[in-house]
Amino acid sequence: MKRNDWLLIASAIIFSVLFYKQATGVNYLLFTGLVTGLIAYFNSDNIKKRQWWYYAAITNLCGFAVFYCNSNLSVFATILSLFIFSGKSFNYKNSIIINLFFSIGSVAASIVFAIIDYVNLRKQHVTSEKKKNRKIYFGVTIALVIAIVFFALYQQANPLFKDFTKNIDLSWISIGWCLFAIWGFLVLYGLIYYKDIKIFSDWDIKFNRTLVNNSHETTEPKEINNNTVIALSLFGLLNLMLVLVNALDLKNLLGTHELPKGIYLSDFVHSAVWSLVFSILIAVGLIMWFFKGDLNFNKQSKILKYLVYFWIIQNAIMVISAMVRNLWYVSEYQLTYLRIGVYVFLALSLVGLVITFLKVNKTKSAWYLVRQNFEAWLLILGLCSIVNWDKLISDYNISNAKSFKALDKVYLVNLSNANLPDLTELFFKEKKDSLLNATTDFQKQYEFKNLSTRIYNFILEEKTETWQSFNLRDKIIIERMEQQFNDGLITNLALDYNWNVELKNLIRLKTLRALTLGNPTTDFEYIAFFKDLEELTMGNFTGARLKNIIFNTKLKKLTVLNYFDGEKDFNYFKFLNNLEHMELPSITNEDLLKLNGHPSLQTLQLISVFEEQREFIKNNRLSFKVIEGGVYASR
Repeated sequence: MKRNDWLLIASAIIFSVLFYKQATGVNYLLFTGLVTGLIAYFNSDNIKKRQWWYYAAITNLCGFAVFYCNSNLSVFATILSLFIFSGKSFNYKNSIIINLFFSIGSVAASIVFAIIDYVNLRKQHVTSEKKKNRKIYFGVTIALVIAIVFFALYQQANPLFKDFTKNIDLSWISIGWCLFAIWGFLVLYGLIYYKDIKIFSDWDIKFNRTLVNNSHETTEPKEINNNTVIALSLFGLLNLMLVLVNALDLKNLLGTHELPKGIYLSDFVHSAVWSLVFSILIAVGLIMWFFKGDLNFNKQSKILKYLVYFWIIQNAIMVISAMVRNLWYVSEYQLTYLRIGVYVFLALSLVGLVITFLKVNKTKSAWYLVRQNFEAWLLILGLCSIVNWDKLISDYNISNAKSFKALDKVYLVNLSNANLPDLTELFFKEKKDSLLNATTDFQKQYEFKNLSTRIYNFILEEKTETWQSFNLRDKIIIERMEQQFNDGLITNLALDYNWNVELKNLIRLKTLRALTLGNPTTDFEYIAFFKDLEELTMGNFTGARLKNIIFNTKLKKLTVLNYFDGEKDFNYFKFLNNLEHMELPSITNEDLLKLNGHPSLQTLQLISVFEEQREFIKNNRLSFKVIEGGVYASR
């Protein structure tokens, strides 16, 4: 095997170490650096090209974005830029869209190309020295594989040998890991041994050019034709309409800001933006059509170009106007991804208008316009990938919300963990309009249950984090959440959306005062660690677990929503000297008497009460109120 092959095999092993059963993090940054180094080694001429360094910078910027803000956008941008970077490294004259398709094809069919290359290599003349080296490499590889197998067997066969070699951990080598390494080899093979389709590559290069006058009539200017008449008339009319549109728009922007009756700002922004973008696309398509040939060199072309320039300027004014209105909309209704998307589309529209101007001014082909737009989109994608948008949205909305009630908490709760510390502080910090002071039933609402689920899942994910998935965003989140745990900020969790809760994972939250669980957990005995617990809500509750809560002496409220069979263990309630309120699906008359005389119990709420039991309650003076369906049945 050649040195290049060994380098690829080593890189495939690194690929598997970085990504096998790993989350996103620094592994993406390290991989983009690895690919950059491999491409530079396999094609050293790239180092001399400024263009290559540009695409290498974008790719590694996207890899750094995963390490920095760990968003889905940064992961997508990294994967996309890697494909484009591979293509540009081996065929820099092609556009990024063609290189992207070629690179994806190279990776997708890499196993086929690898087999074909191997067969062709076997057909070549190989010297005896190379044959000797190849036999040595092959022999050493086979010997290592067999030795690892026997090492595992000997460990199982001899406890003394196993104890002596206990610090040698080869458990990470598995069939899955090896298959993943093979897949990594094929991915790297496709990226390094880039394949193109010559006919498409030549077509792409051919049509990226400056248009020339193919007419031999150099002394006479070309006469006006139908296309010229249509183009002059069309862009003349478009400019007249845009003058009126922009005049009305600017008057409204600089004046009263009032909209026509029945038109709302949301309708104005959304409808106007998409219509504007669509109209620009149609007009740019018409420009590509009209300026594809000899029309560029007619005597009327100069007039037409000025009309197009004026149209471009007026559209730019419309785009800026739409940006201002979207800013008003965000100020009124908070920031969302859709509203950020409006800014992105408008920015891309401005870029497209600038490139359209260059295409017309420099007499470039229509394909030049397409190629340059994709180049701009790649750059914007790379720059956007390094922004922590979830954090930006949360910070803006929380800072600019008129009140806690006005804040769209449902939207924020459904974002990533980037805003988890901020939401936790917002929901739990003692403020006049905080969650704890909003309404007594607020914790049962959708947003708080989702937040509780996110807090619990964060605790689980924190335990499984490895060095490969380390990233700066999660580091900051962990530090802030740890501080909140230590400060005892989180006092209430509603985990009835989680069906497999383990209480041992919540030990750090010993200051919990209220807890909601869907079902009793397998480690319910850990409930005793929550000494400050005042409210406990369960979906189902078995009597055998009653003895686990006798140490929660501060418990004031116990709620069982669906199923309860604790009749045989009611005596345990006497240990709960602060219990004031219980809610149960049902209860026997015998157990009512057991509860009678409880030192602190004030109310017992039952979902189901039989007619005979109502009579029993009336005939016995109980020391607590019995509530049926939210209405007191008796004292």
